[in-house]
Amino acid sequence: MGKRIGILGGMGPLASAEFLGTLYRANIDAPVCVMISDPTVPDRTERILRGDTGELAERLASTLAELAMMGADAIVIACVDHSPCTRPGSSRPARRGDLPHRPGG
Repeated sequence: MGKRIGILGGMGPLASAEFLGTLYRANIDAPVCVMISDPTVPDRTERILRGDTGELAERLASTLAELAMMGADAIVIACVDHSPCTRPGSSRPARRGDLPHRPGG
């Protein structure tokens, strides 16, 4: 079985759909994908600039953990705003080691 890609979408609701379409159009051996699209995630730019990232961090961490538990070997965060899709409160992207491991993974 090939790799499974997790897609966290909804931050610009069509960004994840566009990413998925691009991936499948460009890849003959397309991977299995699991996606959670949640357009109710708070605005990243506004929260980061205000220094109010608690709820945002919790929501993103929870959703990333859910994708990991669904078997994602790699996770893509699809968003369309100009803020970096990084770990809130950090200058570096989230890494696999930041997430809980799925059973048997």
